[in-house]
Amino acid sequence: MRRHIINQHAGEMVLEGPDADTDFVHSQTKHLLKLLLMKRTLDGSIKTGNGNILSLLMKHMIIYFHALGY
Repeated sequence: MRRHIINQHAGEMVLEGPDADTDFVHSQTKHLLKLLLMKRTLDGSIKTGNGNILSLLMKHMIIYFHALGY
């Protein structure tokens, strides 16, 4: 897993030591929750037709797409 993070996810912090596994799970869980909340907000803005929120979310997601190389 450590090698995968280093090779595939540039910029992610790889922790060393006894607390590395719990910190890794904690940070990945926080990241997942943030993305799921963005998805829920995106779905809600599409359903209600709120273009302002939709455009703000798309601008925020461009950062993720750029970081992933898309």
